This record gives sequence, structure tokens and C-alpha cells, in this order.
Amino acid sequence: MPDEPTLPAALLGFQGEELENYVRARIRHFARRFATRINPMADANAVEEVLESVLDEETEANVEVEGTRVKRENSPEEANRSYKLKFFHWCQNIGCRQPNCQLCKNNPDVVCEKDFAKSYYIGDSGKFTAACRANILVKLVEEGSGEAATLQEDLAIELWALEGTYTGEYFDAHIAQGENSTESFMTLARANQPICLTIPANESVVEVPANLTFTRGSERLDAKIVMLCARASGQLTIPIQEARSDTFRVLTRRSRLSLKPDRPSMEASVKNLCCIGDKTFEKLQNLKEECAKQNLDLDFTTTLPGPGVTTVREFCRMSGAVEMDPVLKDRLLRLLGMSEENWAEANRHASSAVIIDNVNRVWVHDDVALVYKCILGKVDLSTPIEVRCSENVYLPENMDPSEWSSWCDYHDCACQCWFAEGHPGWRRAMHSSSSHNSSLALSESTTADRIETPPPRDPLDDTIFVEDLLRNLDVEGASSSLDCSA
Repeated sequence: MPDEPTLPAALLGFQGEELENYVRARIRHFARRFATRINPMADANAVEEVLESVLDEETEANVEVEGTRVKRENSPEEANRSYKLKFFHWCQNIGCRQPNCQLCKNNPDVVCEKDFAKSYYIGDSGKFTAACRANILVKLVEEGSGEAATLQEDLAIELWALEGTYTGEYFDAHIAQGENSTESFMTLARANQPICLTIPANESVVEVPANLTFTRGSERLDAKIVMLCARASGQLTIPIQEARSDTFRVLTRRSRLSLKPDRPSMEASVKNLCCIGDKTFEKLQNLKEECAKQNLDLDFTTTLPGPGVTTVREFCRMSGAVEMDPVLKDRLLRLLGMSEENWAEANRHASSAVIIDNVNRVWVHDDVALVYKCILGKVDLSTPIEVRCSENVYLPENMDPSEWSSWCDYHDCACQCWFAEGHPGWRRAMHSSSSHNSSLALSESTTADRIETPPPRDPLDDTIFVEDLLRNLDVEGASSSLDCSA
């Protein structure tokens, strides 16, 4: 029949039996009322017989539709395919985590290891993000390959706050509760209800609201820590595994003062180290006096410039001295009231400390060198501050758009190389970024903060110009043979 209706694709995912029963009931209701409007004297029994006869004739078409639905569910493309949700973010930090990287070792902002920060605060609206301040996203991926996946219809997502001990079993028992039965643990949800999100059809990502906040500290929960869980909701024809976030703490604002930086500065107060509380800090500040009170003779205290250990740098020196003498170490820990575990954690944290590093970075390729500003170990990749080609020096800030366009490919290639493993082509230019001129002065070799000289640079092409360029730039080793075609 030319006017025969077809089942919309959006309804293919629903259970056929329930949908068919509902539609037939609506048809019967409509047909009886319609027949009496056409002929008020129509026999109700006759109308019922005709209606059932027509519905029976539709059985073959219904079976065909049902077969189409079953065939779609069990098609090779989807029947054996399973999906999962995952949390992720586009990290805003550009410092790598390679322990021997001379370019990033003094950058306090290295790429995030996790998608969630370690802690969030009650009532901190707009700050529910990754540690680098990037928005957190929920993504639908194929379970096997991990590649982004899309569906032909909207996917409803429920976002729950759970106690951090949840491992996939007893979901309801792990839902984080508010202060009372009428209050939710999350401000964007009702009590014991999730935050509802939607991944639109033919898309794979939805953003977790950054203005999500909490009403209660996690220390008041049994688990002391929290996680988010993203679950697909509604009628699903394909399995979708839930996503569980990294665990984190929800703290009161008063706890903000006790947080420690991930990578403290060498010149920062020793109180910035993990496991250094107020009492331990006070003893370290007056270490010489404390030693005298306890009648302890700690040899290394004579090298301290002040009355005690006040900076992370001095703590590192103290740690290096006592680690070589187990007896001395034991006496010091008893004096400070620290356990072996706390001492080891403070040492680990101190070993990640960074020094003040304002030495610019340079990317070299063939006869071109691009100089990028670096402040406190953080490289600004937005635009180079200098472009050097042969004996010429150009300042991008003085270029008009047409002039800069001829260097854009080099800039793009430099950025690609930065994010590649080992930062090919990148080196430290031995001059401070505080000065902005064409002459690059060598750093003082006697300064205590100078980074160790990296391994000799890779053999350069047989190009005299490159040797002269690197000599003029005072670059610590450079590789000139790079493929920028990618």
C-alpha cells in the first residue's frame, strides 16, 4: 500500500511487544469513537469485528517490522559490540613527566596523571575541574578499542556521587548522602537523585558541569573519600559499562590552608612538604635549639645558615646528610616526632621540588631557530618571542599578519615537536627571559641553580650555518634534522 506507514528509526530500540500492545489499544479506542461519529446507529459488535479483522491483517506487517528490529539489534556491526563510558579531560599543562627531561624538570605544572583533582571544596562553584583547570568530560567509547563511539539516538547519563569504596557492587549502599534525608550530597541534584546529562545522537562527549559543588565534607562519610559514577539510563539495546572516577576528597574551606603544592619550589617554606605539620615545622625552624635541649649533637646543623631548617632546599640538604647515617637518622626522627613513613613521604615530596628557571627555550630546524619565553619553568608556546634565520633576527610582535604567516608552519611544527616524546629539536637557550633583546647571554656556570648539562647534541648535518647559528644562540645542544612534513 502506498500510504502504509513505516516505523521511525527512533522507535527501533524499544521492545516490540509493549509498543505493539499500546498502539493496538489506542487504535481500538479511536475506532469505536470514530465509528459512532460516522454513524451513530452503527452496531458496536459489528464495528468490533471489522476492527479485529483489520488488525489481524496487519499481523504480517507487524512481524516484518519486528524482524527488522531484531535484525538491527543482532547485526554484525552492533550485536557483538559493547561500549563503556569514561571520564577524561584535555590537559592544559604542557610539562612532561620524564624524570630526566631538562626542559620540563623545573616546570611545577606537569601533565595531570588523573582526570580529577585530589580535593574539592564545599561550595566552590565553577571549580569542579581537573587539577589543570580543564573541564572534565564523559565520553562514550568502544570497550575493546577505546575509540570514540556514537549512537543514532540520545544517550541519557546519570551522574552519581558515591563513597570511594565502591567497586561495582551494592551501588545503592554506596550513594553519598547529604546531611539529612531531604538534602543531596551534590548541589545540582535532589536528595538521593543523580545529575542528568545527555550525550546527543551522533556525538560521543558530554561535559560534567564545572559548577557542581558539594554540601558536605567527605571526612564525615564512612569512606572519607568520594568518587563520581556515570551510568547510562533508559531502555538500552546494547550494553554500556559505567564509568568510575578517581577518588577525591571534599574539604571545608578551613582545610585549604593545609593543602600542599604538588611540586614545591626549592625556596618555599619547608611547611609546604607533605607530613610537615605545625609542631614538626616549629621544631625544624629551631632545630639547633631543639638539639641543645635534648643534648643531641647533630653534625649537619653546624652548616645551617640560620637557627634551623626553614626552606625545602635546606630540608633536602639535611635529608642527604642523615640518610647516610642510620643512627643519626633515628635520633633526628625521634626529635621531630616523625615516623619512618612520614619521613619517606616528606622526602619523596622534597625530591620533586623545582628551582627558579627563567631560561628561554629554543626550537631549531635547519637554518631557522624559534625562541620561546619561559617563566618559572613554564614555556609559553602561543608565539615565539624571536625568529632567527641566517644572520637575521625577527620579532613576531613587530610583524604584520602577512609577514607572520610565512613563519606559521615553523611555529606549528615547533609545537608538534614539543608534544612529541623527547621534545625533538628543543633545547634551552642560555639566557634569561627577563631580558628581551637579540643578544643571548650565557648563564653563569657558577650559579647553584644551573641545570646539569644534557648529553651532547645529536650529530648535525654537514651545514656550517647551523653550527654558527647554535653558537650565536648559545643553545645547549640541538638537533637540526627534523621532519616537519607531519
